[in-house]
Amino acid sequence: MTCEKFNRDLFLYIDTGLPVEQIEFYSEHLKYCSGCRKLLEETEELLALSSTALGEDIGDAKFEFMVSKTLAKKQPGLVKKFFLPEKNKKENSFRLGKIALSSVLVIIAVVVSLLIVKPYAVPAEITNSGMMDWNGEEFNLKISELSDELNGDEWNEEEAELLFINERINQLLK
Repeated sequence: MTCEKFNRDLFLYIDTGLPVEQIEFYSEHLKYCSGCRKLLEETEELLALSSTALGEDIGDAKFEFMVSKTLAKKQPGLVKKFFLPEKNKKENSFRLGKIALSSVLVIIAVVVSLLIVKPYAVPAEITNSGMMDWNGEEFNLKISELSDELNGDEWNEEEAELLFINERINQLLK
């Protein structure tokens, strides 16, 4: 259990970011635990290696060349080549022609798709069979029958709501 806590607090122990009592406790633990002591030594060795400079020292000329190469103007992308004007007027007029041609093709595609695609019509056998009762007569009849069965001759809020719904349906159908 102590070894697990030490593994968790290892870097805090190295940086002395722990309270004094805990550092003393881990120091006592390190005297008796060879696994934790070995882990501490390996970690300190890795930290020492990583703190030394691993890169190469480059000269000023090479550094300047690398910076200028990095900051050099990059080739424009496809969008910039297509839409941004160039210095050469011949290429610029060709580019405007491509834009005009592509916009005409888009307009033609939209017009053709509007002419070809027909809106969906409901088949006559469905409308004649009564599956789509747009008049709402059958629906109104069922509502009134249901309200009569539930309430009898009494007048209450539910019947008023059903009548309101019935009137609203009749208004919408007109």
